[in-house]
Amino acid sequence: MKKKLAMLLFGAIFIGGIFMMKRYPVINDITTSRTHPPQFVQVLKDPKLSDRNWIYPDSFWEKQQKSYPEVKPLEVSGKQNEIFKVLEQLARNQDWEITRVDFEHFAIEGIAVTPLLRFKDDWVIELRPMGESRFEIHMRSKSRLGKSDLGANAKRILHYFQEVKNNI
Repeated sequence: MKKKLAMLLFGAIFIGGIFMMKRYPVINDITTSRTHPPQFVQVLKDPKLSDRNWIYPDSFWEKQQKSYPEVKPLEVSGKQNEIFKVLEQLARNQDWEITRVDFEHFAIEGIAVTPLLRFKDDWVIELRPMGESRFEIHMRSKSRLGKSDLGANAKRILHYFQEVKNNI
């Protein structure tokens, strides 16, 4: 009986996975900028991960735009240092590990762990000047494993940006 139940459960998960794969594009790296995606720095220092390609694949952009057109830079106004402090605090409020806070380049980097399967995704946030007291927040989130993230990286960016909108 236990064996049949386990087989049914496995089959349901497998079929559910197939439907999920059809719903989401086969990409695992999401960014707010095609031409100048936020750059990972800290993760490149990890010898276990240094052999991986951390360059945003240009071939992902069209799929990303089709599936997640709402993922774009977030414009904000104010004092750069104050905005950056809020961005850092909001990142710390997430269930994320912060691996780098760079006040010179206004960048924050870290790792998010997916709730169910505990996959690690790397993310980076950059605050970029646009003019006097105007800035763009850029973010990139990349899965370490798999060819598809089932929408997790886009959801992470959109959720974080909503938090920023609610607090700045």
